[in-house]
Amino acid sequence: MYSDDIVVKELRKMKLDVGCGLHKRGDVGVDINRESKADIIADAHYLPFREESFNKVSVYAVLEHVDYPQKVLKEINRVCEDGAHVMILVPISSRMFMNLLIYFFTFQFRGVISIYKCNKKGEHKWQYSTSSLKRLLEKHGFRILDVRLSPPDFYGTSNQFFKKMEQIHRRQPIYKPHLVVEGTKL
Repeated sequence: MYSDDIVVKELRKMKLDVGCGLHKRGDVGVDINRESKADIIADAHYLPFREESFNKVSVYAVLEHVDYPQKVLKEINRVCEDGAHVMILVPISSRMFMNLLIYFFTFQFRGVISIYKCNKKGEHKWQYSTSSLKRLLEKHGFRILDVRLSPPDFYGTSNQFFKKMEQIHRRQPIYKPHLVVEGTKL
């Protein structure tokens, strides 16, 4: 059953945000969490839309949480029209190690413990490198247009590394790096 069969012609001009959470970035937001700002409560493994319904899809910080990322990508491919623009953002696989180093060298042991607890709880079920995410997308019918870090130059020079350690020492917010992959449906 499709979610009230929103007029498909209009959807094709709209952007779908899969796993929108509290910050919907598209015209139609889908999330499994009832407390989210989603327009439709649904599991990303089973998107409630007809084939080729959207021309843009964003998937921000979702693939590392789902049980079957391959199934989610198949569903995204199914609801995308040919040539649709897809943007996927995931934490990079080395982020946890870098955070551990920063917390350890600045004697912020609570940070080390919180990272351990997060991984022990299983909040992130998957980790992706640039090559693994590219392969996964290509395998599921997407052509890669761009791959980048967000924010750019997060690791940069060793001088930037020490600036980040200083930020943590002063308890200032620090932006964590994510891998951003843009592509199109083949």
